Amino acid sequence: MSGRNRDTATAATAVWPTTRFRHIADVTKGRLPGTTYQGRLDGQGLPYLTMDYLRCETDDVSLVHDDPSLLHASEGDILLLWDGANAGEFFRAKRGVVSSTCAMITPKEIDPRYLFWVCKVEEHRIRAATTGMGVPHVDGEVLGNLRVPVPSADQQRTIADYLDRETAQIDELIAVKRRLIGLLVEKRQALITKAVMRGLNQAAILRDSGNPWLGMIPKNWTATKLKYVASQPLAYGANEAASDDDRSWPRYVRITDINDDGTLREETFRSLHPILAGDYLLEDGDVLFARSGSVGKAVLYQESWGRSCFAGYLIRLRCDQRLVVPEFIARFAQSACYWRQLREGAIQSTIENFSADKYGELCLPLPPIEEQVNIIAALSDVLSYSDTLVKSAKRTIDLLKERRAALISEAVTGQIDVGAAT
Repeated sequence: MSGRNRDTATAATAVWPTTRFRHIADVTKGRLPGTTYQGRLDGQGLPYLTMDYLRCETDDVSLVHDDPSLLHASEGDILLLWDGANAGEFFRAKRGVVSSTCAMITPKEIDPRYLFWVCKVEEHRIRAATTGMGVPHVDGEVLGNLRVPVPSADQQRTIADYLDRETAQIDELIAVKRRLIGLLVEKRQALITKAVMRGLNQAAILRDSGNPWLGMIPKNWTATKLKYVASQPLAYGANEAASDDDRSWPRYVRITDINDDGTLREETFRSLHPILAGDYLLEDGDVLFARSGSVGKAVLYQESWGRSCFAGYLIRLRCDQRLVVPEFIARFAQSACYWRQLREGAIQSTIENFSADKYGELCLPLPPIEEQVNIIAALSDVLSYSDTLVKSAKRTIDLLKERRAALISEAVTGQIDVGAAT
């Protein structure tokens, strides 16, 4: 049986003594600062350790003024995401102020690096036991009562050294694959942008579109706005709770249901009563745009979804198919021109929300229908190989993550002799 599917303490009982988590670590919640401000790390303020900051390498962060009443973390301290969708996830801290949605885990007479790896093994158990109807929270009692294997101090250091070294190698392999994906995605967007902005004929005569976003476009194309290729005004989805899963009702599509390839996640299925869904049913050729959260994400309705309606954080464009092929709109929404307009509109907005009116004002070049069809076909051919490479790289990353998790579990539970492996 895989170590990831066994109770950590049970797997190690025959090897090492165990104790409850509360006996080897203190848990301290972060506090909400009075104010934060955006800036770069310049020594004038301390970074506010949000999960977004801890997950990425960036110097553009939320900063807080130093205040002794706030909870300070040092490089390498253990943090636990206490509140939110990913509650129960453990991180190694950077220097800064612990956010109000996190807690600091302070070891007591146990190697800090070993404790971190024990925490990573127990993540799935902590996350499965979160509480809260709206925003999930870590259950402190469950955390405190976890039984943890406690080998000798020398063994703890040996395990920590082994896992630090081995996981670093795996993490580097994952980073290489992510860089490859980044390059492929960048090339993909460049190909799409070139096709939807200039067409397939490199010798086409160009003219000034008169629009700063579009620049020069082929002479026989027109410059227009998204609202002018719609058969009806752009519409918001249903403002109803996603609480039902009756398979005989229309599927209730939310932005979080949609995979990158436009398919829907089966595990997030929700439905809406047919009477409530009536005004929001999707039709062939509808394009959905995210107005909040993943602002700018766009997806073309697919028949494979079955009978579906859409939720309020999505905006529907029903295309006038006398003017535009819906697939062309979906491709344009992957172009650099589209995303530049989105970023400009988002900067001017006071909240992370891109309204239907804003989407309607987005500018796009419009080829004749026949040329749109040819562009779509050409892009499908040229992008298929790149998309296959991206899927392969993502699959490799998943396998590496699985190997990483298994390695951690096996080392912490004594299933492998890390001394011999060193």
